[in-house]
Amino acid sequence: MANTPRVVRRSFLGWKTESTAGTAIALANSNYYLVSDISLSYSSDEVERTSNLGIMNSVAGFTGGLYATISFSTELYGKGSAYAALGDVDHSELFKACGMSELYNDVPDDVTFSEVSSRTTLNASPVTFKYHADDVLHHLNGCVGNVTIVAEAGQPLKANWEFTGRYNAEPASGTTAPTVSYTTTKPPVCTAVSFYLDNDTLPFVGTRFEWNLGNEIASRRSFSETYGYDVPAIISRNGNGSATLEVMDTTGSAAYNFFDKWKNKTKIDASFTVGSGAGQIINIAWDMVIQGSAPSLNNVDGIYHYDVPFAMISDDLAGNNAFQIKYS
Repeated sequence: MANTPRVVRRSFLGWKTESTAGTAIALANSNYYLVSDISLSYSSDEVERTSNLGIMNSVAGFTGGLYATISFSTELYGKGSAYAALGDVDHSELFKACGMSELYNDVPDDVTFSEVSSRTTLNASPVTFKYHADDVLHHLNGCVGNVTIVAEAGQPLKANWEFTGRYNAEPASGTTAPTVSYTTTKPPVCTAVSFYLDNDTLPFVGTRFEWNLGNEIASRRSFSETYGYDVPAIISRNGNGSATLEVMDTTGSAAYNFFDKWKNKTKIDASFTVGSGAGQIINIAWDMVIQGSAPSLNNVDGIYHYDVPFAMISDDLAGNNAFQIKYS
């Protein structure tokens, strides 16, 4: 019998917040979501044994601790109707596993995710992942991570996620795939976007924004754990991003002095809103300074653009609210 290949398009990825951090939780069919570009890697402490044998060869080493990293992309979309409770956003558990809080308001029916720095809440919501790579099941638990959100003109708002977690079990072949019914809600496309810098209503022409939460993850070795690693932890955050904007004439963004704000590290309040209709509006708000380099002048399709790098900074000493994403 010919060997049958396992096909990438026959893959499923699901996740769920763990009731007890580090203890794998069962997933239902409803815990699987639309994703793309899945990548999974296992890492280990490869231990070499270099004892003198009286010969030139080496003795076999062994594999020490094990942990795993999984990355993937999702479109960002709302519920498609008015929000009614926490968890109404499909990706809420991922945001919380990236060190963000979730707040639901019944008036005016919105859900907001905000950065937090509190020790008791920062790493409080790790997730279990189940990745069915065709009929081979990979199982990770205790996962925390980072997210980068990308907005490009004419494209849906997207999120690139990366999580580090514990090796849970050997990959198992011959597993039964979940029976999944995916959402039919379409993501908002980045057209008719409303964005401003410092409440400035100048007619900026933007083509691309990127926001990286900038979480640093520690894997946390532990000799009391089965595979040598405890639940990983977010230990630092260096939020950053970039904006690509056309260089306008003096009635437009040329009147907004990017170079002066870069030189003086002036704090800029910024906002980006995409979508329309109840349950389909997504607003990203952040505080930033232009940092990393001066705005660079580039040729994009024969038109001058500024590439503006920025660092997202906190607006209070609690370390909160440098970045928020609101669904309404």
